[in-house]
Amino acid sequence: MVHRCDPSRRHPLASSTGVRSHTSPKRGLKALAFLAVLGLLAALFAVASPVIGAQSSDTQGPTEPQGFGLTPSTGDTAQHFALNGEDNSLGGATKVASAALAPGAAKSGTNGLLIDANNSQGLVRWGANIVEPGATYASASFWVRIDGAAADESIDLLTIANAENSRNFDFFVTAGAGRFKWDIFREAQSEGRKVVMDRWYFVEVNVSFAGTTHWAQVFIDGEDWGTIESPGAVDSTVGSISLGSAVEKTHTQAYDDVSIHLGQSPQTWTGAGLDTVTLSWL
Repeated sequence: MVHRCDPSRRHPLASSTGVRSHTSPKRGLKALAFLAVLGLLAALFAVASPVIGAQSSDTQGPTEPQGFGLTPSTGDTAQHFALNGEDNSLGGATKVASAALAPGAAKSGTNGLLIDANNSQGLVRWGANIVEPGATYASASFWVRIDGAAADESIDLLTIANAENSRNFDFFVTAGAGRFKWDIFREAQSEGRKVVMDRWYFVEVNVSFAGTTHWAQVFIDGEDWGTIESPGAVDSTVGSISLGSAVEKTHTQAYDDVSIHLGQSPQTWTGAGLDTVTLSWL
């Protein structure tokens, strides 16, 4: 993550309120001119502040990746779901609401997945009747673009539920602030940058429901946002995977190159069981 100077912690100029000034008018004008120059320099410095990799300011978000390569996994994965829009299928999804393949939802190729809900459910789900029992780990990668949403509603992007459907992993955009956020059972959570509308983001998620401490790791555009943990859980397995929201909301989002792996062992980013993803900034 990039750490920048917090403007709220800069030392303010001393106030002259309540203090009688003996400065002459000419000196006063010079002082104002000097302060104006300082303000201009400060603004220029903020714009030209160092940037690491392909990232920019928090409000603008990092630069969108352009080049993308995916080498399908040849490792031992218990189950794999894929949705790329090119085979005109929804990857065997068990529930579809306000969602369809559409050319305008494609990051590349012919079609992508468009979810367009108006005060209704909007999702694609792989449920318990297709998810094979026993997988304690899940990994997902996908492109996502937010096109719009109700101002006072969060935007649900991905839910990986456990078999009890009680301590789930949720990845979403917050209402109001409009930031990426993720949690497990609402008690272990983390937050990312402000989301820019109509811009593609590449998201990678690794989730474990094994043991009594569940955890999740998130990458956004190749940047590691760390691992969150939720203690006090029960040893569980993956129950379902959903893109979008089962709650009635108003939101429009597009997905492309969705890949989901389930397994009985940790799914590492470079090891067997996961696709190899290559991002580049042109």
